[in-house]
Amino acid sequence: MSKPNHIHIADGKKIYFASDNHLGAPTSEASRPREKKFVAWLDEIKDDAAAIF
Repeated sequence: MSKPNHIHIADGKKIYFASDNHLGAPTSEASRPREKKFVAWLDEIKDDAAAIF
């Protein structure tokens, strides 16, 4: 059995999980607004993110 992984989280930091973004689907053109929103969200959380999965 493997040992569990531990992540140190500094005070004031958070761990974020992002899934099902469907980047590039169904077409690059249709995906672009969703990609821009996702990148804006990443930029918004960058200072308080300890990790993003």
